[in-house]
Amino acid sequence: MSSSSEIWKDVVGYEGIYKVSSFGKVKRIKASQGTSEGKILKPIRNVQTKYLCVGLCSHGIKQKNKTIHRLVLEAFIGPGIGLETRHLDGNVNNNKLSNLSYGTHGENMKDRTLHGRHFQSVVDNRGTKHGLSKLTDDDVIKIKTLLNNGRISQKEIAALFDIHQVTISKIKLGKLWKHLG
Repeated sequence: MSSSSEIWKDVVGYEGIYKVSSFGKVKRIKASQGTSEGKILKPIRNVQTKYLCVGLCSHGIKQKNKTIHRLVLEAFIGPGIGLETRHLDGNVNNNKLSNLSYGTHGENMKDRTLHGRHFQSVVDNRGTKHGLSKLTDDDVIKIKTLLNNGRISQKEIAALFDIHQVTISKIKLGKLWKHLG
């Protein structure tokens, strides 16, 4: 593939509706209510991650915003399951295929350091230090005790703490509040 020729491929999961280019552009290829065929989508910046995203719709249903760099790699390379997307030049605005690669979290962190995009100090916002936390460390210890006891359902535990059952499940699976072991 020549670096000067733009190639378009179907967006994975949106085949026949959107295409993504090797230059990091996304366009609609099927007209829908309020949209036109061939329209290049205007990227938006995710305020938290700083990555460029586009909002994709299928069958009139608005989907979650998708990062352009991930759309490019999925279309041209494949899914990259368990891997992160790396911007080889450190520029998160450069979503050309030639600038993207899959890699491990460690490789991605090395890239960030190399390009001066790492945080000088890591902020520990786990557990009660997180501004949106509804639970305290003591609450989570009580939840884990109730889970280990096995006499009360996750749904009942969630109701006791005024949180969603999914949160209880994630605590049980070790996906949330990992720092409490």
